[in-house]
Amino acid sequence: MSDISLKAEQKKHSFPRVVRIEPAAKCNLACSHCPTGTVEMVRGLMSNEVFERTFEQVKQNIEYIKVIVLYHGGEPLLNKNFYKMASAVRGVSQRLIIKTVTNGMSLNKKNISQLLNCGLDEIEISLDGLSPDENDQVRRQGSAKKVIANLKNLIKAKTSSNSNLSINIVTTQFLRSKSDVNESKKLVANTPSWLLNIFGESVNYKPCTAMKWPHMNVEKGFELVTAKGKNKDYCDHPINSITIRSNGDIVPCCYDLTSQMIMGNVMNQPLLTSFNGA
Repeated sequence: MSDISLKAEQKKHSFPRVVRIEPAAKCNLACSHCPTGTVEMVRGLMSNEVFERTFEQVKQNIEYIKVIVLYHGGEPLLNKNFYKMASAVRGVSQRLIIKTVTNGMSLNKKNISQLLNCGLDEIEISLDGLSPDENDQVRRQGSAKKVIANLKNLIKAKTSSNSNLSINIVTTQFLRSKSDVNESKKLVANTPSWLLNIFGESVNYKPCTAMKWPHMNVEKGFELVTAKGKNKDYCDHPINSITIRSNGDIVPCCYDLTSQMIMGNVMNQPLLTSFNGA
C-alpha cells in the first residue's frame, strides 16, 4: 500500500482514543455545581438495547481505543447492569483502561464485590470541600460520613482480595471569597487535610479543576476554585474522545450533560460516521 493510500485509510478509520459510555443520566444527589442535579434534563438509564448497539461499534473499532469511561455526569451504579457492561468491555480487550466515577453513596458489600470483579482498572469517588460539612452543603442529599464508611469498606475488600483496582478520590474546592488568588491556587494544588487524615496513602488523590457549566448554580456564598497557568487555550476532548449518552445520543464533549451538541444517535448512525462528520 502506498503512503498516500495508507494515509487515506488511516483518515477513513479515524476514531477517538477515549470512549465515554453513560450508564445513567440521573443521580441520587443534587450537587449545586453540577447540571445533573440542578437543570431540567432528560434523565434515565441506558437500556440493554442501546448498550449492545454501542458495544458492537466499540468492538469494531477496538484497535483504536485506549480508554473506556463508564460515566457521564450521572451516578453509574444506579444502573443494575453496570457490572455486566464493564465485564463485557473487559472481555473484548485486556489492554484497555476501564474507568468509572461514583459519588460513593450507593456502595455496599454486594456491589463492592462486583466492582472488584467486573474488570475495572480505576474508580473515582467524589468528596469535595475543606471539610465533611462543606462537602454535604455542596453535594446536596449526600453524606460525607456515609461515603467515608463505604470507601473504607471498598479499601478493605480490595486489600483482602489483592485487587489491582486503583481507587482515586476526586475533590473539588470552593472559596467564600474571590479575593485571595494565591489561596485558590493552593487549594487546587493540595489535597484537603481532612481527607489525608482519614485515608492517608490508601488511595490516590485528584484535586479537580472545576468546569464552569453553562447552567451551573453554585450555592450562594461559594465560589468555585479553578487552576490557572497550566490550561491550554483549546480543549482536545472533541479530537480525542466521544460520548454516548444513556439514550444513545452521541456528543463530542465530556462536559455536555444537557446534550447541547448532538452529533447523531448510536441506534441509527455509526460512531465512526459521527466522529468523522461524514
